[in-house]
Amino acid sequence: MFPIEPKKLLIGFICSDFVILGLYLLFANHPMLGERVDLGQEGNLPTWYSSFKFTLAAIAALHCYFQGKQTQQAYYRGWLLVTGLMILMSMDETGQFHETATRWLMESSGGSNLRDYFVVSREGGALLWTLIFSPIIIFIGGALGIFYYLQFRAHPRLLVAALVLVGLFALAAGLETMQAKILGAENYLDTSSWNQFKLFSAIEEMAELLGTTLLLWIHFSFTYKVGANEASNNKIP
Repeated sequence: MFPIEPKKLLIGFICSDFVILGLYLLFANHPMLGERVDLGQEGNLPTWYSSFKFTLAAIAALHCYFQGKQTQQAYYRGWLLVTGLMILMSMDETGQFHETATRWLMESSGGSNLRDYFVVSREGGALLWTLIFSPIIIFIGGALGIFYYLQFRAHPRLLVAALVLVGLFALAAGLETMQAKILGAENYLDTSSWNQFKLFSAIEEMAELLGTTLLLWIHFSFTYKVGANEASNNKIP
């Protein structure tokens, strides 16, 4: 069992999420620091921070697997798949794989037709990745939701947290599509449109940061609860 209580972990990372937001708001227009703290950019502090949280979530999921194997919990092998998924998401945060794939697809004739259909510019095409990969996202999200329900049904707080993080990621996906629509407008370089784009970008990225924090907390809390129950059952009467 990890030495840090889940509540302290949750508070600590939520505070860190808002520190990242504060850095962005303070230095967004700074000539040197702006891109390094921009929530909407890739390969900078916010993306590395998000990747770090996915890595921790993978470690916690792997710990859930070993605990489940030891106690012979139902469907415990599913935690290995969750671990792999968290590692892939961590790699994607730093490697920008889905953005690169989306840009490549948007350069094709099919991508051009998709941009025309949604009235999105070439610059905004990369933000349509949630639509392009929606079948994969729905499949993985549905499978993960079922697995979480089977694991957390005895822990209502974890189930509620799982629903909240789904809502946060859904909000982020919706806002990315709205940002793409803004970039598709003829007047997207106007001050009002650009400010709206930056606002949506900040809210979207914060939703993702808070969602990954909840994801980490859920995995961590489950290992903590299982470990506590195991210690209680092994206690000498």
